[in-house]
Amino acid sequence: MKDILGKPHALKQVNLSVVRKAIKEKGSATRAEIAEATKISVTTVRTLLTEMLMNNEIVDAGYDESIGGRKAVRYELNKNRFFGVGLCLGSESIRYLIVNICGEIQDSGIIPPGNDAVEDICSFLDELVDKIEIKSIGIGVPGIVNGLEYQRKNLEGQLEDYTIGAAIHERYGIPVILENDLNAITLGFGRCYLKEYPEEICENINMAYIHFDNDCLSAGFLSGGRVLRGWNNFVGELGLFPVDETRTLDDLLSSHLEDDRYSSIIAKLIAGICCILNPQYIALGGNDFRKECLPLINDYFDSTLPVKMSAEILYAEDIWHDYLEGIAYLTAEQIFADVMLVRG
Repeated sequence: MKDILGKPHALKQVNLSVVRKAIKEKGSATRAEIAEATKISVTTVRTLLTEMLMNNEIVDAGYDESIGGRKAVRYELNKNRFFGVGLCLGSESIRYLIVNICGEIQDSGIIPPGNDAVEDICSFLDELVDKIEIKSIGIGVPGIVNGLEYQRKNLEGQLEDYTIGAAIHERYGIPVILENDLNAITLGFGRCYLKEYPEEICENINMAYIHFDNDCLSAGFLSGGRVLRGWNNFVGELGLFPVDETRTLDDLLSSHLEDDRYSSIIAKLIAGICCILNPQYIALGGNDFRKECLPLINDYFDSTLPVKMSAEILYAEDIWHDYLEGIAYLTAEQIFADVMLVRG
């Protein structure tokens, strides 16, 4: 580890961050359990826990059963001490959410629109930072993410750079994470599915989400519970796939197809995804998806592939709910990322 040796304050902040993450992962933990999980000395852990108690970061969660000596105190994070702010950029509005360290949404709403997204967000955050202690900001954006910037097409059809994440991080000094909106929706759908079926294991979930919106076909993918991004973050641009010398999938699906032809094309698309990625689930959703075609899509799809290569087709009913859930999760995960480790 570089850049912190000989700097007691920096080392202390790193240790605090590690201890917070250990308690969060365990739900509750004793001093000995924290020391074992973090490899920090028991003496240092004791000092850090004392400071965290005084700062109201953790609470006493009771005692373990005695095994012959003093009962060990168990500690939990005070889940309403620190917060994250999630922002979901849509075509006509910016929705916000406030999330605690457990990923629970405490408040949500819509930021009144103005002439500039960054100015609108900053006006909102300026009022909020005086009311709660914000430890992370997560932003879902409609474009190709590159660090704290993203790209999307302008009115002329050219890719344009937007530095929204860098601007907000520079203004507030709070960790910021950007995520493509469809990746966030896919992650959110997966998280909601896991809540509904808790017997599933997050690390094992393999899922594709196909999104139909504004004559544009795109997708997000989870593999082993993690978002697939690709070399240049272009994963999921299904609508750009050429179907003949002059047309793409977007062109084809926007040509007012009959339901039977539409369903056949979607079933073949799903079959192609199964052949390449072999997901367990494929979710279909978006404003332009023809929900009434689901039975026909299933019929075509069932006759396409062997059972072992097939996937279960799901319907994503509430896109905004999934979007908010995904951003809430990402933002909560970023809350204790204020100290970066530089490893040698």
